[in-house]
Amino acid sequence: MKKLTSIKIDEELLEEAKKRGLKLSEIVEKALIRAVKRGVNYKEEKAKELWEKASKIASKKVIEKAKEIYQKTLQDPWAFEKLKNKNLEGLIASAIYIASVFYKEGLTQRVIANNLGTTEQTIRKIYKIMVVGNERRLA
Repeated sequence: MKKLTSIKIDEELLEEAKKRGLKLSEIVEKALIRAVKRGVNYKEEKAKELWEKASKIASKKVIEKAKEIYQKTLQDPWAFEKLKNKNLEGLIASAIYIASVFYKEGLTQRVIANNLGTTEQTIRKIYKIMVVGNERRLA
């Protein structure tokens, strides 16, 4: 059974595909089948890419601490529930910011956000859940 879904696609690209007689649904379905067969895990690949970007602006100890914070956050049911729909860039950027503060390395939210493709506001929102929300629950 097939399910009707929708995707966002560049309007000009869609028009060009129509001119060429390409059937979008068939192409997308075949691409998804290939990706599933290859075992592509988008989040793992994206996370790896983001950690590599982060290593260019933060020390090794900050990166290691950030990875620890990130993993512990995902294992905490309360935090996971609050953060499950947040983007990966924001989660990793927030973990790096927390680790930077922990080690007093002085990385600013702006520098981290600009390098990881998120916003300072996202970092602050996720920071509140990761740190402040956790402190309230444990108090």
